[in-house]
Amino acid sequence: MCLVADTGNHRILCWKEGAEEALVMAGGRGPGPELYRLDSPAGVLLEPGGGRLRMMLIADTGNHRVLRWETGAQEGEVIAGGNGKGSGLHQFDEPRSLALDSAGALYVADLWNHRVVKWAPGSSEGEVVAGGNKAGRGLHQLNWPYGIAVDSRGVLFVSERLNHRVTRWEPGAKEGTLFAGGHGEGSELYQLCGPSGLFAEDTGAVLVADSGNHRIVRWWPGATEGEIVAGTEESGYALNQLSWPSAVSVDKTDALLIADHLNHRVLRWPKGAKCGEVFAGNKGVGEELDHFGSGF
Repeated sequence: MCLVADTGNHRILCWKEGAEEALVMAGGRGPGPELYRLDSPAGVLLEPGGGRLRMMLIADTGNHRVLRWETGAQEGEVIAGGNGKGSGLHQFDEPRSLALDSAGALYVADLWNHRVVKWAPGSSEGEVVAGGNKAGRGLHQLNWPYGIAVDSRGVLFVSERLNHRVTRWEPGAKEGTLFAGGHGEGSELYQLCGPSGLFAEDTGAVLVADSGNHRIVRWWPGATEGEIVAGTEESGYALNQLSWPSAVSVDKTDALLIADHLNHRVLRWPKGAKCGEVFAGNKGVGEELDHFGSGF
């Protein structure tokens, strides 16, 4: 199973392996602020546990809020933000990526506020845990945080699209340390170009959707360059190519699931393989349940 934030169609889709089309799990009624609607959702994850009734957490980007949405429900509930666009600790300005730590705290990449905010369960406002010092290149700053991941120790990783780097933030740190990239925009293995989604592996390595280089790269702690694990560095439609990948995760078989943004598809890329296989989409832009919207 794969959950997809279908941004352009304002909905969350669930694709099961081998299915011809998806199920709508949330939204899909056009953009709007009502609790049964979404506006350009950019991120989704499942809360752990919960038995059969699993809870989705949705970055409802255009509504500047995060919703908690029970599977099968007709609407969600606001658990963070939802107080209009802004820079207050009770607000967001286009939340994009979400992550949870082992204690159940929610981390939100707050794009235009150039910060990552941590919301404890039940809180009415968040706590800045990375950035929040305006856009910049200093290690106490972020510039367009697009992807985040939290490892088992509570260490936060942040991809910065306009700084072309990934920074690592220890709990309580006032600034991050460089983890990947940070040597200007480029396609060398020590560089990144507009990185987006992240996935922290149990090994300590981090998978990076290196969007502008059309590849997925694995970076190990202390490494000076990454290792290409999917893509060819050239944009394309073939199954060994990607076009502006925006997110990456790993399934129970250790295969990669890649949101292949400009190809409007999700690829499943088996471990060690030279190419992927279509898991979802691959039929262009549209509103049908076997398509994704233009913002996917």
